[in-house]
This record gives sequence, C-alpha cells and structure tokens, in this order.
Amino acid sequence: MSVNSTRTAVDDIQNVVVIAVIPDVEPDGTKFLFVKEKDGALRFPGGKVKLQEPLREALQRELLEETGMNTINVKAMALIEYSVLYDTKNDEIIKSILLYFFLASSRDTFPPNEDERFTWLDEPLVASQQKRIPYDNHLIIMEMGSIKIKHRYQVPSGFLDSPKDESTIATRSFCWIDPMLQKSPCWKYLFRFLQFYR
Repeated sequence: MSVNSTRTAVDDIQNVVVIAVIPDVEPDGTKFLFVKEKDGALRFPGGKVKLQEPLREALQRELLEETGMNTINVKAMALIEYSVLYDTKNDEIIKSILLYFFLASSRDTFPPNEDERFTWLDEPLVASQQKRIPYDNHLIIMEMGSIKIKHRYQVPSGFLDSPKDESTIATRSFCWIDPMLQKSPCWKYLFRFLQFYR
C-alpha cells in the first residue's frame, strides 16, 4: 500500500485524534462508556487534537466537553491508523488519521447524566449495536485479545463507518503503545507518540 510522502508534521498533527476507553467493572461484567451523537451514533469519547496541543490536554478537554468528567487518570493504550482508499487499482490513500486510544478513569465521582449525553454498554450490547458503533471501537472491546499488530483490517459492512461506496475501502492498522498489551509494540508510532504526549 502506498503512503503519501508529501504529508508534513503539521498535517500529521491535524490528523491526530485522541479517544478514551472508560470501563466500569461490576460484579456482573464490565461496561464501557459511549457518547451518544444526535444522529444516534455511539462512540468512545474523544476528538481531534488542536495544533501544538499535548495529547493529554486534548483528551482532558474532550472528556470535559462530552461527559463532564473533570479529573482523570490516563494510560496510553493503543494506536490505530485509519485509512480510506478511493483508487483501489493504485492503492492511493485519500485520508489517513492516527487514533490514539487511552485507558481512562476518574478520580472523582462520575458526573450525572441528566441530559443522557452518554451511556454504558456491555459486550452483548456492543455486539448488538454495531451499526451505530465505529469498527475500531468494536474491535477494542470485542477482539482485543486476537488483534495482530501491524495487520491491516478491512472495515466490513454493517458498522457505522463502513464504506457506503463499493469503490471505497476503509482499513484499520493496529499498534500497541502499552508493551504490556503486546510483546512487540510498534516503535515507529511509539516514538511519534512520545513526541506529542507531554
């Protein structure tokens, strides 16, 4: 697969997204926090990183805006490179975004959900709601133990971000930032992470 060699460091920062994976461990199983969009979509909280904004600050800002969570503990978890190809014959990338996932928790009592802007889903609900959930969110919860690093996963049909056009191919490529999750983290992306995470 070809990669656009003309992208600059500024382009990379503008295409960086931080995402929080927030579990709630209970006796009957673990639930995960999802933000509810106006169109009915469900996704992990997070958003784009502003120019020269540290990843930790970006994550805290997005969590406060979307959930009201003010104080958090965060741990680097994984990186997913999101790519969309429009010319399948020549494998030309038209969109490439780096998604940094963090395991997050609050040191304070979780804020009330009076306006129902977020919800908690366990694994069965995540599986049943896949049409409303991005593919990478689904993989993080449902298939983390079997994900292969540097393997490019094609986004199948039936998910929120599945390609609507047959000529378009969307893929995800995983790298683990936390060495505890994989014996061989992707050092290229780990170095880039350390540049932006301060």
